[in-house]
Amino acid sequence: MMKQLGKDFHIRNAEVALFLRDRPMTSVIRHSLTILFPFVLMDVLLSWIDEAWLRPDGFYYQIFQFKRAGSALIEAGYSLSDLVIMLNVVVSICAAYLVGYYYAEFFHKDKMTTGLASGAAYIILNYDYRSPDNLFLW
Repeated sequence: MMKQLGKDFHIRNAEVALFLRDRPMTSVIRHSLTILFPFVLMDVLLSWIDEAWLRPDGFYYQIFQFKRAGSALIEAGYSLSDLVIMLNVVVSICAAYLVGYYYAEFFHKDKMTTGLASGAAYIILNYDYRSPDNLFLW
């Protein structure tokens, strides 16, 4: 009984995977995420180092008693936090560009123009008109 249920599940899963593989949006997302993965991984690792090691309320900061290191680690944490924010901004703009680029490529249209238009539209749509300090909502 369980073998048959498992076999039916795998057959259904294969049908869904084949159905989604030929759709334009899943192909576009797969291509975009393949290119963005190393940058997102680097962002996650830098964020983990910042949150766990360099902040006074971080887990490893508390365990290893980094209080003796002084404010140098805290300042490094602030710099790393700013780097993580900038990397998030660049990755989000690149994601918008790549989705437009690969979507146009799928339909054999002008890839570069579509990618630039989607990146520019992302920046325009995230403009924060309410705050004079933060120009964009990321």
